Amino acid sequence: MERIFKIRDLYKKYNEKQVLNDINININLGEIYCILGPSGAGKTTLLRILNSIEKPDSGRVFFKKTNLLTSSGKEFLNSRRKMAMVFQDGAVFNSSVYDNVSYGLKIRGINKDEIRKRVNESLKIVGLEGYSERRAYTLSGGEKQRMTFAMTVVLKPDVLLFDEPTASLDPINEKIIEGIIRRINDLGITIIFTTHKQEEALSLATRIAVINKGVFEQIGPPEDIFYRPNSSFIARFVGFENIFKGIIRWNSIDVNGIRLKTPIITKKIGEKVTICIRPEEIFLIRKDITPRKDYPNQFNGRITRMSPQGKALIRLFIKVNKKLIFKADIPRHVVNHMNIEVGKEITASINHASLHVI
Repeated sequence: MERIFKIRDLYKKYNEKQVLNDINININLGEIYCILGPSGAGKTTLLRILNSIEKPDSGRVFFKKTNLLTSSGKEFLNSRRKMAMVFQDGAVFNSSVYDNVSYGLKIRGINKDEIRKRVNESLKIVGLEGYSERRAYTLSGGEKQRMTFAMTVVLKPDVLLFDEPTASLDPINEKIIEGIIRRINDLGITIIFTTHKQEEALSLATRIAVINKGVFEQIGPPEDIFYRPNSSFIARFVGFENIFKGIIRWNSIDVNGIRLKTPIITKKIGEKVTICIRPEEIFLIRKDITPRKDYPNQFNGRITRMSPQGKALIRLFIKVNKKLIFKADIPRHVVNHMNIEVGKEITASINHASLHVI
């Protein structure tokens, strides 16, 4: 697969703080590549280096075959013109939408007929047909964000860089923006975006690189990141609310006094491990309907707390013993039907395949 970016041995420090530490990644042509991490992890700094706005302290950044850190003149300019970046708070002119979107083409000397054609095409892509004569400052936050997308798409870049593209938007506009990013990618434009939102990364990306304190901890397809994290930090960051230390026993794992069986154990007996379980992978057992033996990894506990998780789920805190409390996200209708309340003793189950061992 053809690479559009190759980054090697990249380091960046601000004052005494190491912001990026030994970054080595490849980004392929046509990908939707997500740089996922908490605030302050180094996401925006890396994006700005890819866009040649900042320079690293050391390292190499190749755009196709051009080293952006050593090239100059026409070679650098030609590469630089094949990429564009949308910032979190993109600057706009106090003029019409048409003037804003056409500005980049005008300074490149494109003729008026071609400009009009490309502006109209770009506004259609971002869902702003008929907005040409609107003043930019009369647009809503979501509309203004879409206009800044059009300002970059109109340039027909090979790659688009987005810094937290939905950071300040409501859920409805978030979904609109995600759809637009997919449409832009369908045009053959490589997408690289940063976000701290796990759901956005899972929904959009073809590959995800998780960054923490300037270091990439895991790179892979969304399925690997979200269901097979390789560290406790990533597991916690992507939603594994149940993270416990355990010890490998014969065909099971001892977790604070209870035995959990898992079909695949590659660790040695007696080895200390970390076990991770998503809260939605814990199920309550209705003893009056299904025999207990039909459920794997059963345990008994008492409900100590209940917390709504949106409209559809209730998070139950299930105390098994002094050292072990599970968090389980149970559908609201199940909680109501089973008359679940704080203080009630329950039996729950965890599927073998839902146990992730680090």
